[in-house]
Amino acid sequence: MLRPQNVLDKLIRRIKTYDEFLSVRFVKGRKSQGAEKPVTSFFVACFVGEIHKEKDARSNRSFEAQLCFQVYAPFDKGASELSALCVNLMDALDRADTENEISDIKITPAVYDKDLCTQTQMLQAKLLWEMSPSNDEEPLPLPTGDSVEIFVNGKAAKVLSAQTTATDEVYVLRELLCGDTGVISKGKNYTLEIKVRSDSDPFEACEKPDIALKQTDESCLFRSCVAKKITENSEPKNADVRCYSFLSLQREITKRNGE
Repeated sequence: MLRPQNVLDKLIRRIKTYDEFLSVRFVKGRKSQGAEKPVTSFFVACFVGEIHKEKDARSNRSFEAQLCFQVYAPFDKGASELSALCVNLMDALDRADTENEISDIKITPAVYDKDLCTQTQMLQAKLLWEMSPSNDEEPLPLPTGDSVEIFVNGKAAKVLSAQTTATDEVYVLRELLCGDTGVISKGKNYTLEIKVRSDSDPFEACEKPDIALKQTDESCLFRSCVAKKITENSEPKNADVRCYSFLSLQREITKRNGE
């Protein structure tokens, strides 16, 4: 993932090669020195706006930045010519985005800039990047049906289906304006997807239950499971079904021979 300024520079270089923008100047926005007056030709001030980053409990990360293009018209041109150029810029930006890094483009209404004595209009493009960590373990091969046995806080319970996935949880050492610098592993977390009948739900009165799943030659105990998502739906010829997505940070494995 390139830093936002690099993405902005890359897009501008491509747009400047298009015939309809050969006479349009592209400058860096938010410079310390003021723009020249009067404005005698169309120019676009480009800069990176708001930046936002999120990371959820499963280490899925999303990154969002606003790429801003402040378009200025010459003092002898009106809002109609300005808006036409902004629409052309929107189309050019979409063509220049060959890596599909932009998820949204919008144009704000034209306003009059009293300092430069000319019309101006803003085009904003949302730079969006998401990454889900790869799972290094396949889901446990548990049977499906109405006779899958699990243990909730030590008590046996019947469920319709159950499977687990292990994921590495990492700290991402990234500075938004300086690129990636690596990751530090924090350990594993475990996701349990369990489907139950609503009329025999073993989790209904549980808060952070311990859940054990039995395999052919081992038993896996997941401690202090937190329900991250619960959905309920009706299935034909069956009672209502609830689907749980639990998160656990602790797994204990017991082999059949007691290890």
